Amino acid sequence: MTKPDNNHSEFFPEAVAAKEDKHKKPYLHASNDIPDKCILIYDDEPEILFLCKVILSNSPYRVETLLRCDNVINDIARIQPDIILMDLSIPEIGGEKAINIIKANPATQHIPIIIVSANREIKEIYKKTKAEDYIEKPFNMAYLKETIAKTLLKIKSVSGI
Repeated sequence: MTKPDNNHSEFFPEAVAAKEDKHKKPYLHASNDIPDKCILIYDDEPEILFLCKVILSNSPYRVETLLRCDNVINDIARIQPDIILMDLSIPEIGGEKAINIIKANPATQHIPIIIVSANREIKEIYKKTKAEDYIEKPFNMAYLKETIAKTLLKIKSVSGI
């Protein structure tokens, strides 16, 4: 397998290890309290989507990835995610507008969203959109996994599911 043109291995050491040993599990696993959850990731960088899918698929998650968010409500209806990771620079309508659409729709507003972006205004956009959390790019995969697990556990404890 060839490395992507934009080598992000310094931020994704688990992906390098996973590619080298497909049977080896990453050192950090999501909690057993949140098995079989679906993560929907929107990002305009195929390399980021690939690396996230490789790493998170080794956890108890089903991972779906999309490069565009122009049909976000239809995507959610089809995929039925438990959590969404949203880049702000996603093509067509942009991540901020997509989050606003999700949060304004009664059928999707309950789905937790973590903004994952290099946008310098990420903190303000996070507050404005009422997303559940945010992660600045570049990020560490262990931190990403911890943030996903923490958000899912928080939603589980609030909803009582």
